Amino acid sequence: MSKIKKLISALLVLVMAIAPCAALAEETIDSTVTIVVPFAAGGTSDILARILSPHLTEALGQDVIVENKPGAGGNLGADVVAHAEPDGTTLLLMDVGTLAISPSLYELTYDPQTDLSAVSMIAFTPYILAVSPNLPVNSFEELAAYSKEHPGEVKVAHSGVGAGNHLTELVLSEELGLEWKIVAYNGGSDAIRAVVSGECDVILNGAAATLPYVVQDQLKGLAVTGSTRLTDLPDMPTFAELELPEAEGGSWQGLLATAGTPDAIIAQVNEAIAQIVQMEDVQQSILNLGAVVSTGTPEELDGWIDENVTRWAEVIEANNISL
Repeated sequence: MSKIKKLISALLVLVMAIAPCAALAEETIDSTVTIVVPFAAGGTSDILARILSPHLTEALGQDVIVENKPGAGGNLGADVVAHAEPDGTTLLLMDVGTLAISPSLYELTYDPQTDLSAVSMIAFTPYILAVSPNLPVNSFEELAAYSKEHPGEVKVAHSGVGAGNHLTELVLSEELGLEWKIVAYNGGSDAIRAVVSGECDVILNGAAATLPYVVQDQLKGLAVTGSTRLTDLPDMPTFAELELPEAEGGSWQGLLATAGTPDAIIAQVNEAIAQIVQMEDVQQSILNLGAVVSTGTPEELDGWIDENVTRWAEVIEANNISL
């Protein structure tokens, strides 16, 4: 009898030793990974996903493919990931600022805060505040003074109702007491052209699209968001230097998974991203997009999304914005 008890005890010890290993084995990605980009091919999120995918393939030991699912302001693709199997094989790469704005503008079939799990922030693209060459100002201080001398006359362009630059322009005008006439266009390219032509006076827009016009003197750059000045425009101050609100405004690209994805898988992908973005060729490719690497923990991205869902909801409600 004692031999049987010893045998049972030994088996129990063996089972207990094997169980964690088996659980760990289950919590790894074991099939092809799809990065869903909820916008058309050729945009920042799409290009970034394609920069990362071959390196993720090597790091994860599984094929990583990119699939574009545009529609409904990015919500079609986000919904696909929110309702996928929580096994790490379906990921979402997008401007998480757009994700944070969506609950206040759309009737969603998913909740960005509960149906998605943060993996990592990846990159940040700042905004450039620029003006038409026809506007008689050469600094933000001069723009503010001119705006106060001509209340309601300064026309400020943005890429569409509810876009990040639209909401940021509203915050700037309200907090600085500037009576701007804020004008919506169908995308950033149309908004830029309006300011270049003199149809509008001011634009706040992504650096990648706006920088060439400033460099070619088709626009006058007054300030840039983010923590550092742009290499190509070293004399243009940052919002922080000018003590302006929305100093961190811009496009924040992040990676998310389906809620319920095991923590071990989230950690595995987060660590892979952190290593990949340190590669010299990857960093250069991201710089070529007008962006800079900006990574962090899943908890930091979760907190960023929660904070921005709340603050953009307040801005949208206060300004009665709807689509």
